[in-house]
Amino acid sequence: MSERIKKSFRYAAPLTVPVMVGYLFCGAAFGVLMKTSGFGLGWILSMSVIVFAGSLQFVGVTLLAGAVNPLYALFMAVMINVRHVFYGISMLTRYRRFRRFRPYLIFTLSDETFSVLCNMEVPDGVDEELACLWVSALDQLYWVVGSVAGALLGGAIRFPTKGLDFSLTALFVVIFVEQWMGPPKHAGVSDGLSKPEQAPGGVWEAGQKTGGATSGVGCLRRCLRALCGGWFAHENRIAALLGIASSVAAVALFGKAYFIFPAMVLISVCLAGLYRGRRA
Repeated sequence: MSERIKKSFRYAAPLTVPVMVGYLFCGAAFGVLMKTSGFGLGWILSMSVIVFAGSLQFVGVTLLAGAVNPLYALFMAVMINVRHVFYGISMLTRYRRFRRFRPYLIFTLSDETFSVLCNMEVPDGVDEELACLWVSALDQLYWVVGSVAGALLGGAIRFPTKGLDFSLTALFVVIFVEQWMGPPKHAGVSDGLSKPEQAPGGVWEAGQKTGGATSGVGCLRRCLRALCGGWFAHENRIAALLGIASSVAAVALFGKAYFIFPAMVLISVCLAGLYRGRRA
């Protein structure tokens, strides 16, 4: 193993420890659920390696056990994972620079992996693409190991498994709070952009000077700075506020049973506006 690979691993591995705790436990819960539903180790391993979709895998147990129509299963998969659309928008700038492992990085972009990568500032001397690869590969490995462990132990476990998947939600909330309370991460820092106009202030000034969605970004920042003294006027916090506001609006308009798709569409439009502001 080359020194470059070792250095990227030493940097990336500690970042995945919180994800490891959640994935080993939730992966084991998935393995237990599959085993108690009558599926063997081959099914469990295949789903964790090929599907690797967290909540969709839990839903998939019911879909497989009930022999659901494939078209309905496809619709459910799209509805459950449509949030990955705005994950992809957020990662456009970083992933565009990658060549060797980009397909695998896109495939393994789960909720928690996305949070780690967004919060990651690769130091000098560390290969950014390799660091992202290690984070993504380790996260999937944790899930696969947990699933296999749950499958092997499933026959011996007798306690109720309802609610075990909530640990993923709890983990994501903790990561969100850490990102919110941590130092602001702007396009000029987190994305490795070097143009002066793409530095923290330049992004927003570009948004103020251009039309359409980016001009709205500049107006939003000015209003937040006036109201909150600049505390919210950072790109990461504005993205979080847009996500929360979009979700609340979708719940109010469409109800809890149907809010996910409209909320994701609205969030995607808002983040696309932020992305245009970066590129301006």
